[in-house]
Amino acid sequence: MRLYVFLGFFVATILITDESGAQDKKHYHVTQTQVGGKDKVALQVNATTVDCRIHATSNTTAVSIYGYPQSSQFHPVSSSESREMVQNITLDFKDSTPADLSSSISDRMLGSFSEEGEKPKQPWYIYLNKKVSYDLSLRYGMGSSTVDLSGLAVENLKVNTGSSSLRIGYTAHQPNNAVMDTFYTSVDLGTLELDRLNLARARNVIADIGFGKLIMHFSDNQSDDSQVKASIGAGSLSVSFAEIETPIIIRISESPLCRVKMPRSFKSIEKNTFVNQFYEESAANILSFDIDVSIGSVEFTVAD
Repeated sequence: MRLYVFLGFFVATILITDESGAQDKKHYHVTQTQVGGKDKVALQVNATTVDCRIHATSNTTAVSIYGYPQSSQFHPVSSSESREMVQNITLDFKDSTPADLSSSISDRMLGSFSEEGEKPKQPWYIYLNKKVSYDLSLRYGMGSSTVDLSGLAVENLKVNTGSSSLRIGYTAHQPNNAVMDTFYTSVDLGTLELDRLNLARARNVIADIGFGKLIMHFSDNQSDDSQVKASIGAGSLSVSFAEIETPIIIRISESPLCRVKMPRSFKSIEKNTFVNQFYEESAANILSFDIDVSIGSVEFTVAD
């Protein structure tokens, strides 16, 4: 096994080559720069054609990337620069170009099929530093993937699923190490599942749902006020609550063509406004929902 090291201004790349001729695994590291005494990174990830998984790490670098590129010339770090006390990093995983436009569209809508005997593409892994604060912008296009934010400090999060199936959560039950200002999601044709959303500690959750499906799971009580605003076209929103004592209020603006299902334990206090048994206007940790639904569906459930 041979070891090659390439150093750039912000990036160190480690290439491990297997003598057997197997596909090369490459490691890329984006080093953290001290910017005005603040460790802050704005990371944009464009993973429109690959399975790209994100996890926390104790590494000293701001971002570490591991994967198997199809081309020897491929490099996922398209830019890394510091401005206004923030290090801005862009990762682009467009490793190959589809043969034609029709194949690109069919892959996004139906998923790609490997030729007989062809091995499926292996996933890419991104590891983020637990000691760094992040603004994350994630764009997925197709396939399925997972993002585990356990133990990270994420101040803002923006997610676009395209036609992919994506799961974001806190697998290790470790909450966000920062209060998140805004968690924005855009679900076009795909499915986005948000597990243990309460652990994100988000003041604002904004969701735009086209034809896709958004699933929210709340596993525990809210520690602070949180507001969820959702706009639904022809897609669906599903929200489930565990046995929690968080005060909840739900306001729905609906059309005659939509479908809305509420738990029996919630009561209506005025037209299209529902609350649970723990709700009081003076409560300090209210979870509120403002939902505008066109021809899609909305369902809220509570664990028995």
